Amino acid sequence: MTTVDSLVNFRELIEEPEERNKVKKFNYSLQSVLSYRESEQEQCRQKLADAERLVRQQEDELERVRGEIRKARHQQPIGPSAQYLILRERYLGRLRTDEKGQETRLTELQEYAETSRNELITASREVMKMEKVKDREYRHWEVESRREEQHLMDEVGTSRSTRHINMI
Repeated sequence: MTTVDSLVNFRELIEEPEERNKVKKFNYSLQSVLSYRESEQEQCRQKLADAERLVRQQEDELERVRGEIRKARHQQPIGPSAQYLILRERYLGRLRTDEKGQETRLTELQEYAETSRNELITASREVMKMEKVKDREYRHWEVESRREEQHLMDEVGTSRSTRHINMI
C-alpha cells in the first residue's frame, strides 16, 4: 500500500459520509392532529373569556337597573300628587320587569360560560393526552436514536480498526 493510498484511507476514516453525520429529527406522526386540538383549545379559551366578559357586563347592567329601582323608591316629591304616585309605580313596574329580564339574561349567560368552561376542560384534556403520547414517542425515539448512534459509532470503530490492521 502506498503512502497516498494510506492517506486516502486515513481521510475516509476521519471524514465520515454525510449520511452518518445527519441526525434524524423527531417527527411526531400525529402533530397535525395535536396542532388542531391546540387550536380548538385556544378557541375554547377565547370563547370562555368572551362569555365571562358578557357575564360581567350583564351583572353591571343588572346592578344599574337595581340602582334605578332604589333611586325611584327613595325619591320623594315635595308635594306628592296622585298622578305622580301612579307614574312612579308604573316606572317602578317597568324597572322590575327589566330587572327580571336582566336576571334571566344573566342566568343564561352564566350557563353559557359554564358550558364554555366545560368545553375548555375537555379540549385541554384532549391536548394533554396527545402531549403525553408525544412525550412517550419522543422518549422512545430518543432511545432508538441513541441506539442507532451507538451502532454507527461501533461500526466506525470496527471499520477504523480493520483498516488500521490492513494498513499495517
